[in-house]
Amino acid sequence: MMIFSGRLTGCRGLQHCARHNGFKAFLGEFATGDDEVSLEALNDICGTLQANSDVWVGWAAWAGGSWWPAHYVFKLEPFKGRQMRAQTKVLARYAGQVGAKLRKTQ
Repeated sequence: MMIFSGRLTGCRGLQHCARHNGFKAFLGEFATGDDEVSLEALNDICGTLQANSDVWVGWAAWAGGSWWPAHYVFKLEPFKGRQMRAQTKVLARYAGQVGAKLRKTQ
């Protein structure tokens, strides 16, 4: 599924369909830049997934990796000096909540 420019239309459409048909969903490999609009979109995506946890069982952010250039817009690996990237800070707020939910179901 693709979500463009912070729009959750496709995400919400899939969410409605999954809920209506009793399915669960997983959102894989999504990413944003670190500008204000992108970070707001990332927060909206994560908030939607959390608020609809009866459908969404989890997510995976596209993180790049150490082989990607330091300026790669979607890279989540910390900056040199271990400073966390803005996108990682947003994701970290939601990742702990997902982990806690999974522990309860095991």
